[in-house]
Amino acid sequence: MISLYENYRDYMFYVARQFVEDVHACEDIVQDGIVKLLRRVELLQSLEEKALITYLYKTIKNLALDYLDERMKERATPPEDMEGALGRPAEPGAAEQAANPEEMMAAAADSERIRRAWEGLTEEERFLLAHKYYYCESGEELARATGIRRDFISMKLIRAKKKLAKLLQEDDEKRKEAR
Repeated sequence: MISLYENYRDYMFYVARQFVEDVHACEDIVQDGIVKLLRRVELLQSLEEKALITYLYKTIKNLALDYLDERMKERATPPEDMEGALGRPAEPGAAEQAANPEEMMAAAADSERIRRAWEGLTEEERFLLAHKYYYCESGEELARATGIRRDFISMKLIRAKKKLAKLLQEDDEKRKEAR
């Protein structure tokens, strides 16, 4: 196992870097890969070099993709300020301005309406919208974070915005019917 690590560490790191840009995360992925491979020592010893390289590639690739999935899930949680996530930054002091009960109730109703629509989006759509409009990340940054090609990011953002608008409109229609 030591010789495997010494001989293929750079290769495994290279594979991880194809998917993940963070050097420290790649080092962790390689270490996790070694731990995972330790459980398969007998199999690894029986493989020819070409099959071994393929096995290492698949192991590290899967760990890197798992890392990216986990990172996307962490980032896809809706931000505290849903208005900001939709491209409308909250005004400073907005909470203080809504001092009377009617305004507070209206703000709470809007917040609930946005939350319901937000939940109707996929994790990927929430991630893209939040990071584009709340965290002001560029398309390039979104492409790196998600692994989606840069030219598809804008298309996915347009579709996510349309879907969110449709969900908000449907919610409005349901509320009108309920009255």
